[in-house]
Amino acid sequence: MTFEAEPAPRLTQGLLATGTLFVLAACLGYHLGGTPPPTLHPLRPGGPELRVEIAPGPAREVALSINGNFTLSALRSLPSPGESRPAHFHDRGTILVRAELRNLRVLRPGGPADGEAFPDRLRIRGATLRYPGRREPIWGAVEVERTGPETLEAVVVVDLETYLQGVLLPEMGARFPLEALKAQAVAARSYALARRLDTRRAERDRVLRRSDLDQVYRPEEPVPEAIRIAVDATRGEVLGTLASPIPAYYHSTCGGATRDAAPHFDPTSPIRGAPCPYCRASRYFRWERRYPLDGLIRALAPAARIAPPITAFQIEPDTSGRAVTVRVTHAGGVARIGGDAFRSLINRHLATSREEQLLSTRLDALELDPSQPLVQVRGRGWGHGVGMCQMGAAGMAREGHDYRRILAHYYAGLPVNRLWGDLP
Repeated sequence: MTFEAEPAPRLTQGLLATGTLFVLAACLGYHLGGTPPPTLHPLRPGGPELRVEIAPGPAREVALSINGNFTLSALRSLPSPGESRPAHFHDRGTILVRAELRNLRVLRPGGPADGEAFPDRLRIRGATLRYPGRREPIWGAVEVERTGPETLEAVVVVDLETYLQGVLLPEMGARFPLEALKAQAVAARSYALARRLDTRRAERDRVLRRSDLDQVYRPEEPVPEAIRIAVDATRGEVLGTLASPIPAYYHSTCGGATRDAAPHFDPTSPIRGAPCPYCRASRYFRWERRYPLDGLIRALAPAARIAPPITAFQIEPDTSGRAVTVRVTHAGGVARIGGDAFRSLINRHLATSREEQLLSTRLDALELDPSQPLVQVRGRGWGHGVGMCQMGAAGMAREGHDYRRILAHYYAGLPVNRLWGDLP
């Protein structure tokens, strides 16, 4: 079986921090105002609450569209956290929340022309909440906090099991085999839970980014049945424990072998590399690139002074074949550039499309073209190469392996535990 879509590369990085136990009973998901969209069934809300960014960085205001019932409630901060009695409204149009010098101001379609003042934090719930001009649903509640005299931060607060529905589709896709999707659900759940505990600000959990800097999160309706089944069938299953979940890194295509997370990617991670003969069907298993030498010299300038002409390249690989260091011999001597930095600089300063990017640091060859001032790069795979190879997981599933066997292959020696189960 072939797949028309392949997963996005995983660029997640960061250190695993020690977390503390938290109370699950209070974190079994939000009930949205009104009737939950039928497309969320049969998946049931569950697991801890996550805070997911709406947009990166602070802003002056945030706009939401509404078409029906919604509630507004003020949030009290420490030392006595809590939520005020919600005010109920029925509106159609745009809700605008703006940061002012001393409070937040809410302008809603059916409200006063000059808006209504709220304290520094508020929560908005509504089954029909959307981003203006976009069909993407907002699952959970929107929490807005004034962070400065005229700045605010807006996040979506959503239970983990519902969140995963918005991750599996952009990260893997409903066309993948069900057992691969189940493995993806466990990996994504583990990663989100670990990152939730990474850092704390004012005793609240870390905000997850919506991009591949964490996990791509893009809710869609209707939710494909395969996605719902994969999430629900692995409900509450996580690599690691509740106190120390493992950030289960994953990527698109390893090109034949995954790599150890330590020491170069995540020094604290226990994830070890493994051979992977299962991803050969990926169109990114092998690739070639050609770059003009003068452009490459300019791209590498932030990392090394390179005086033309370049006479040779040498790749110093790790045990998985990925470049730890690239040595560039040139008129002024030898420049040593880290493999990840080499890839990043070329992609940032020289590549203008995916077809021009270095898709990984698994570089088989860097060769000078004797007939013209070009360097030819031959490589394999797409992504950082740590943890589960998504196309490899698909290949294992096609060969009849279940999701537990897939996880055991890519996260060898790491236990899978069910941390929560059915709702009471």
